[in-house]
Amino acid sequence: MARPSGPTRRPVHQADFLGQVFRICAEHRVLHHWCADARRCLGTRGIPDLILCGSHHVIFREVKQDSHDSPSSYQVTWLYALRGAGMDTGVWHYADLDNGTVEREIGALNHA
Repeated sequence: MARPSGPTRRPVHQADFLGQVFRICAEHRVLHHWCADARRCLGTRGIPDLILCGSHHVIFREVKQDSHDSPSSYQVTWLYALRGAGMDTGVWHYADLDNGTVEREIGALNHA
């Protein structure tokens, strides 16, 4: 499905960013999960914010507002552990909506 033409509005809040990510996931028929309050999750701290699953690939993404924000030590531990297990991990910044990274990576989840 084609997205509306014109520039993507850079989100101001995480909820705006996630709303746009979830819309792109729906367009590409990609399953997505985000834990609204990580303090209520059980298990090892730091699991990435987003888990996205297409028909051929799964990715784990930590979300940060801008390039000056970096993952916590707990988050880095998860990212490296998942990558070591062969998973695709990374960090998305809000600007990644504008530069096409988010849509490109979500769209690739359904391609072999």
